Amino acid sequence: MNIDKSLFKEYGEDFIKILTRELVKAGKRNSGNLINSLDYKIKPLGQEILIEIEALDYLTYIDEGRKKGSFPPISAIKKWARIKGLDENLAYPISKNIYKYGIKPTNVIDKAI
Repeated sequence: MNIDKSLFKEYGEDFIKILTRELVKAGKRNSGNLINSLDYKIKPLGQEILIEIEALDYLTYIDEGRKKGSFPPISAIKKWARIKGLDENLAYPISKNIYKYGIKPTNVIDKAI
């Protein structure tokens, strides 16, 4: 099957721009690593075309939130604290707070769609 991928490429690029804008609007710009990791791939699947969005794995937690009752990785919280200019020792109470209350979803992916 010979398909002109230019329309799919344009859609992928536009989606990444819109998702980036939604992440910034939600205040999720911190280190810039997540936004810099955003990319897409065009994959033919039989008679269909799949546009696969790629990002660092924590986009899921930013988008869907995190349910209470599980601790996030301390190393990730320490890194976030350093970026924010906070004492790394705050990672433990922050982690406990996330365990206790969870993290609200941003739904940035749905908003970008």
